[in-house]
Amino acid sequence: MSKKKAMFFKQSGGGGEPIDYALDFMTATTIPNDSTVYYGATAQEITGAGLWTAIDDLVINIGDTIMDKMYAIYPHVGVLYADSAKWNLKNPLDTDEAFRLTFDNTGHDKLGSKLVNWTIDFGFMDTHFSPANNGVLTDLSFGYYNTEAGDIPTNEYWSGCRDAQGEMFIRSEYGGDITGKIGGTAVPSYVYNAGELGGLWSASRTSSTDSRIFYKGVEKAINTSVSTSNLPVTNFYLRCINEWKCFR
Repeated sequence: MSKKKAMFFKQSGGGGEPIDYALDFMTATTIPNDSTVYYGATAQEITGAGLWTAIDDLVINIGDTIMDKMYAIYPHVGVLYADSAKWNLKNPLDTDEAFRLTFDNTGHDKLGSKLVNWTIDFGFMDTHFSPANNGVLTDLSFGYYNTEAGDIPTNEYWSGCRDAQGEMFIRSEYGGDITGKIGGTAVPSYVYNAGELGGLWSASRTSSTDSRIFYKGVEKAINTSVSTSNLPVTNFYLRCINEWKCFR
């Protein structure tokens, strides 16, 4: 672990002992801080010490103000989901209440999470985070970092949840659009350009009448349709495919 002190952040509200998010998270993954090589069968080999440094830098770059607003962050380091990639950086405990991931039909390599087989009709990571059940009724932001620079399958859901009250998701629609929906009828849609898929896609609902989609922090689409729907009470899923299967 590096000795950068910026990785220590105070607890929410400024009280209590500082929290070393990077140390707590990497300890939970059981990845040693040494020369053990991960992703050895791929072109890019990363050591355990390299992963420790990467998470350290991630926490530092996120910063205290943003980290305090997060419910969950999933870096997906290591090799086996069940052992190392299920942990929530914000609260790396092995409980549903801490929003650790559970998996169904997913794979993992140096590019991150992916479905084992694109032809299957579902595959997801359950975050155990429910917007409405955690006091989030109208406004929420979420994102998914996509490492794929090329095209992706039609109607691939990167993340989302849905129930009778409302829904929220980011997906690739018909192989040409990126659609983000966060409750009610606010559905911004953006036709992405060549080479734009790789990077951070995010959706944000700042009120019941304002829904936006962003790529690398740049606003790409906005919808201010009237919506009175609360956010869902069902769990949020990551890396989903097939609308009806991944939103169980």
